[in-house]
Amino acid sequence: MGETRRRATVLLALLALYLLTFSGRFHSIDEVAALATVESLAREGTLRVPQLRWALGWTPTHVAEGVGGALYSKRGLGYSLAFAPLWLLGQRLPEVGAVQAATLTATFATLGTVWLLMGLLTSNGVPPARAAWVGLAYGLATPAWPYARYLFSEPLSALLGTAALSAATRLRGGHSRWAAPASGLACGLALLVHALNALMVLIFGGWWAWQAWRRRSGRPLLAFGLGVLPFLLVLGWLNWQRYGHPLNAGYVAPEERFVWAYSRSLPGMLVSPGKGLFWFAPLVLPALVAWPALWHARKELAVLVAAWAAGWTALVGGWFMWWGGWSWGTRYWVALLPVLLLPLGWSGRRAPRAERALVVGAALAGVGINALGALVDFNAPLVTLYQAGLPDTAVIWSWALWPPRLHLELLRQGALDVAWWDGAPDLPVVAGLVGALALGMWAGRRHRSGLALGAAALVAVALWGMAHHPWNAADLTAASVNAIIEEENREGDIVLLELVPYYDYFTTVQAWMNRYSAPPPYRTVVRGAPLPPDVQAMRDGHLWFVTERTPPGDQAAETERLLLARMALMDDRWVDEWRLVRFVPLPAGGWRESDFTFAGGITLRGAWARSGGLLIVRLTWQTARPLTEPLTTFVQLLDAQDRVIAQQNRVPGNGQWPATAWVPGRPVTEAYALPLHPEGVRLIVGLSTPTTGERLPLAGGQGDFATLASLP
Repeated sequence: MGETRRRATVLLALLALYLLTFSGRFHSIDEVAALATVESLAREGTLRVPQLRWALGWTPTHVAEGVGGALYSKRGLGYSLAFAPLWLLGQRLPEVGAVQAATLTATFATLGTVWLLMGLLTSNGVPPARAAWVGLAYGLATPAWPYARYLFSEPLSALLGTAALSAATRLRGGHSRWAAPASGLACGLALLVHALNALMVLIFGGWWAWQAWRRRSGRPLLAFGLGVLPFLLVLGWLNWQRYGHPLNAGYVAPEERFVWAYSRSLPGMLVSPGKGLFWFAPLVLPALVAWPALWHARKELAVLVAAWAAGWTALVGGWFMWWGGWSWGTRYWVALLPVLLLPLGWSGRRAPRAERALVVGAALAGVGINALGALVDFNAPLVTLYQAGLPDTAVIWSWALWPPRLHLELLRQGALDVAWWDGAPDLPVVAGLVGALALGMWAGRRHRSGLALGAAALVAVALWGMAHHPWNAADLTAASVNAIIEEENREGDIVLLELVPYYDYFTTVQAWMNRYSAPPPYRTVVRGAPLPPDVQAMRDGHLWFVTERTPPGDQAAETERLLLARMALMDDRWVDEWRLVRFVPLPAGGWRESDFTFAGGITLRGAWARSGGLLIVRLTWQTARPLTEPLTTFVQLLDAQDRVIAQQNRVPGNGQWPATAWVPGRPVTEAYALPLHPEGVRLIVGLSTPTTGERLPLAGGQGDFATLASLP
């Protein structure tokens, strides 16, 4: 089998497996923060992410306030832009979904890393078959597999680091004028992906400085520097625009710093049960054993690998969150794993039997461990621990809480996190998998390309399984809400999406990101949190408030109560399990007021004003004694024949302030909006009993409603 065909077969096999374990949903706030920047750039032409203000409550937060109090994501711009092509494609293919499409970026980045890793090995004299084995091992027996389905930055860092290393080794056997600038380009892009990749610039800068000294020519170092310089300038400009200083990347929280606590971090990074490199990527052990073979074969490459690994260990080990936070296993090591596995290319048949057994055993253990990480959502056991009062760091040194062990238990319970599994297997997909495997085995016996044919069939089945993803059905409500807003919106509108505690924030945010395409910008708010600044500052347009599973009058609806206290209610409708409520800001002036007294000691100060083609009505009720029967507010616009043209009939405050809860002497204010109509001549207000429809009369027998305005 030719080298290119062998490498393509490896990629097809990995692609099939990655698609079969594809989840296509959010697992981390990192993913949401990165995609929010792409969304803001595409929709509003800005790097600001006001729609992510709800994430300020996370510790440490993934967004930061910058110049002028604007909110920005701390994720690298290169990290976000890498998702942009697939995100935009998903926007045009709603049956796929923007988030699902963007998630495939990590899949393709990992496949690209495998391709470069195999090419790097063969260009340094490793037999193609062994290089293919190392590439396959990296793709399956390390955390590269689980992270190929997440939108973390590490798969991109691994790709760019391998690209920089591949370019650097092009100098072997002669000078390549494109090697140094290509290496600089890869390092510069990596710097835009994640700030920790500044180490790559230092490591490869030192490498090219050494090459310049050896060749008595500064050209290699200059070419490398020219490759990096544009990205350094872009990064400095971005930091200055966002946070007011070229070196400020937004990491300003007190805990976000280097603490250099190596006595804890180094053992934890290498051998701890929950985060140790050797437990999640056991192939690193035989790679260390094979490092002398790499040294004897390619000393310069061995020096570069050793310097990079040592520098990365020192840098990450000094960071306050060296364990990678809320994630699967050795998250930060994923960026360096291709480099760490390079020595395996020189561990072959001539190695001692014990060394070969170590390689095989480590590979099998790695596949088993990381399969558990790829099949089960890493959030599931961590959430369980959190609910029991334990932090995510509890898994670091506890064998009882070893993540693969927790994942195995969840796997036994059927808690798979794959696209084609929704509580039960998709039987057509399972049948297709069996058929594809059988085809590959049958064709492989007859021709070398049969393996590739089988892998291609698996890819086709996996794509078919993705089409049955349960997220597609969950997104339908968001699509319906989007259609209403898109049809009825006007200039100056804002959409406010409420995230309800005890429900999955990521579920709501993902459905919205997948389906929302209407012109008004949207913002998010966690129930009970202060309203976003631009919502508080609204003076025109409509506010579309979207809440989930919250009926009118729900006393837990704190956000809706805040809106009712400062805006006028226009309409309220259900869209499946979501409710779409439209508000308009109260005008700053132009109010006309009148006072009325109803039977039973209820007084009303009514006010009305015109605003943007609407009649805004503000009602302030007050009772002299407790009320025992429920009442409904009615606001009606009548024509010359006293026919109702427009009206609002609601429990006061849309159910938030029922009359039976009014406190004597304490005013209750509510506001409503009615559309202006050319035939409307009279605006009336009153109270009625909801069970009988009987209206409460005015004091002194002056009728059963108050005439708030007579319109010309």
